[in-house]
Amino acid sequence: MESMSILWQRIEQGFATHSPHLLDLLRPGASEEELLQAEKALGVPLPEDFKTCYRLHNGGCLLAPLGCSEHITLSLNQIVGIPREVVALARPGTKHDDGNNGTWPVQPFLWHPQRIPFLWGGYGSEFFCLDMVPGPGGQVGQIVFAPHALQTPDLIAPSFQAFVAKAADDMEAYNYEFDPESPPSASEWY
Repeated sequence: MESMSILWQRIEQGFATHSPHLLDLLRPGASEEELLQAEKALGVPLPEDFKTCYRLHNGGCLLAPLGCSEHITLSLNQIVGIPREVVALARPGTKHDDGNNGTWPVQPFLWHPQRIPFLWGGYGSEFFCLDMVPGPGGQVGQIVFAPHALQTPDLIAPSFQAFVAKAADDMEAYNYEFDPESPPSASEWY
């Protein structure tokens, strides 16, 4: 798989070609100190591919895996602030009967503090998350979509790097629905 730097070059070139105003949303990269503080606050080491991405851009990137212009990556500060609020919506560790007898790659928790939201899903408490507590068929750092605090998340990608690679492919194929008259802004998301 391509390096995170190459993937970002592809994404940024796609922005420049199709929607240059989106380049203005990108934030400067996070420092090593900011990454360490986030890991400490979250209580879990972050996957290296995730940290590499955040060294390049500390949030603000449109990664629209579902073709929606509302999906913008959160900054490390926003990521650290979300779990406390989401946990208030669903009791951590509450399990949902998924009918898979423990074979699904995503554990049937409604919420777990080691699912790290990094991308707001565009509605309420919907988030794309790093799953640091996968099920037996999954892997640490896989990406899940938590559609609501009361529903079991769905597996989206086996890793953060695979998730970003899909976003780069979609950008090059222009599989996005942008409204140039109404670009997303930081005030429109979490």
